[in-house]
Amino acid sequence: MRTKTVSAGKFHAKAIAGTRAIMIALDCEGSARRGLMGFAFRRKRVGVDPEPKWLRSLKVFKKLVPKPDLENGDYRTNDFPIQSFLWSDYTAEPGTQYEFEIHPAYGQPGALTFAPKLTLTVETEPENDGKHGIWFNRGAIASQAYAREFKNHKPTDAEMNNPNDKHTLWLSRGLLKACLDFIDTTKTSEKLRACVYEFTYPPIIEAFKKKIDAGCDVLLIVHSDKGGKNKKAMKKAGLSSDKYKKFIIWRTRPPIPHNKFIIKLNRHQGNQVWTGSTNITPSGFLGQSNVGHLVTDNDVADTYLKYWTIVSGNPTNAPEAKEVETLSPYPPPLVDTNSKTCIFSPRRSASMLNWYADRMSDATSSIMFTAAFTVAKDSSNRWRATATSCASS
Repeated sequence: MRTKTVSAGKFHAKAIAGTRAIMIALDCEGSARRGLMGFAFRRKRVGVDPEPKWLRSLKVFKKLVPKPDLENGDYRTNDFPIQSFLWSDYTAEPGTQYEFEIHPAYGQPGALTFAPKLTLTVETEPENDGKHGIWFNRGAIASQAYAREFKNHKPTDAEMNNPNDKHTLWLSRGLLKACLDFIDTTKTSEKLRACVYEFTYPPIIEAFKKKIDAGCDVLLIVHSDKGGKNKKAMKKAGLSSDKYKKFIIWRTRPPIPHNKFIIKLNRHQGNQVWTGSTNITPSGFLGQSNVGHLVTDNDVADTYLKYWTIVSGNPTNAPEAKEVETLSPYPPPLVDTNSKTCIFSPRRSASMLNWYADRMSDATSSIMFTAAFTVAKDSSNRWRATATSCASS
């Protein structure tokens, strides 16, 4: 992440930029809060846009617009300021420098006046810097933007299965393309080793099939789910005949093996791992909010390969946990910003949860944490305690 902090008068702003999102946190002294109506934003791409443009607002003054049309209406923050001290730009492009003007707004609806503006310039990160590649899709979180862009059109199966369809491109926001590129660029001199839980998305299945047909060394560990959805999808994609049996390792235990990673092995150019939260399903790439993470590092890839080898034996939980703890023992506190630590499951105790909680307790300014389901009680308690400490320091 890249950060930038600026001040103007009694107002302060801090920007945190990732690849395709810029979060801006605002603050002001108590005396400046009286009569504050919000913040008007202007933005320009440095070296691209001749002038900054007022950004869109999703909330309007009822006095001025009694019945807003948020799908088709064009409401801007200079008339309808952002009524929050936290705002995010989700339309940013990777590796791009942006200049923001933030105008504190006072007065009345329809007759706003602006205090001296804050101006900050921040550059987003590239999607892949050669060591790490990060891709976030839009997913359901962008439902309002999708409704405005496509008149709330529900994508058909044919559209979702077409990587070049405009709806698929918009929802995936580079995540699908990056995963397909990772597979498609595999050379016959390289090896692919994958471990997947849900495996029903035709473009990815077909990409693996294409590599097998081209003579690449490919082995896939696939979860044998109760309903047989994976087998049905693979059959439909032509990856289930006797010709392909030797390339598939069916995993029947444990009942929910939630792995999803692909290893590319090439000693001459550096080994790589594709992982992240994305299941190989249409909803994984297009509906749910997910991330793909590409790591180019021999040590990391070798560790993943050892883990893949353990899983390839289809072990039960207890012996797998024992081997996994030997492969990835309880790590020391991370003090080197360039350190790399691979941690795998299952484990025989909850001690790793304590390690994660300790890392939260180590935080001095912020914690950024995402969980799909529930969070262990000890971790959530530590998280709240640390968040309170950081906020008061």
